[in-house]
Amino acid sequence: IANARVQATGRAAVTLQRAKGYYDTTGNRFKGSPFQEAIATNIAVARGTAAHFHAKKDAGEAGRLSKGFFDSFVASIQMDRPTKNISKIVVGDYRISFGQGLMLSSSYDISSVADPTLQNRKSRLTASRSMNESNFYRGAALEAVAHPYSFTIAYSAKSADGHLSNSDSCKAVKVTTGLHRNEKELQDLSLIHI
Repeated sequence: IANARVQATGRAAVTLQRAKGYYDTTGNRFKGSPFQEAIATNIAVARGTAAHFHAKKDAGEAGRLSKGFFDSFVASIQMDRPTKNISKIVVGDYRISFGQGLMLSSSYDISSVADPTLQNRKSRLTASRSMNESNFYRGAALEAVAHPYSFTIAYSAKSADGHLSNSDSCKAVKVTTGLHRNEKELQDLSLIHI
């Protein structure tokens, strides 16, 4: 732990010109203050082990005292090459991508090469270190190598914001804004399990 590197950042902001939601007299009035807060802490220790903790509250959202005045948390521990055959372990919140993102993806990578045979086959499992409230999985994942093969095992038990759809083609609609400022947005809170 003597060689640990700690990076901590914080941000607070307020918009002086208030949005309509603060003055709305209907059920769409914002529940919280116009203040936006965010903190991020990344700790890297020797031998490829790192821990990440991020929390934020959006403007207009009511921070809950039970959650330390924040409404969103992202936390994870990542170990790179803990053993000869295990290339990566992530416990907590992670991003994963398979099939260049066509089969499964929670990353922001966009392919710059049209020919899939020319793609770089780098690791597609990483700890989530973003303030994004919806684009990650929560659980545990492991990447292992038994040459010439590699495999990934992942488990997630996360709820996402969304609502039921009236369409025949899909049953639910995932909402990715991460905003929970008024009654309508709070109704979508954690309704979809992924």
